[in-house]
Amino acid sequence: MPLYRFLCQNCGKEELLLLKMGQEPPSCPNCGGQLEKQISVPSLKLTSVRNGHGEIGSCGSCSSGNCTSCGL
Repeated sequence: MPLYRFLCQNCGKEELLLLKMGQEPPSCPNCGGQLEKQISVPSLKLTSVRNGHGEIGSCGSCSSGNCTSCGL
């Protein structure tokens, strides 16, 4: 189940809730008001590649930290 962030329209309290896709949010547990889903930035997993010299920041085919072939 996805984790959604909601903001109460009545008291302004923020809630994080696990809901099924399309499931309606419950009322605010603090005041009973209506919760509105907030837009959030997706979580991204960032990875780095070692270049063979123990440094992070190039793709392995470059000796510098600024690689134009892979964008690192």
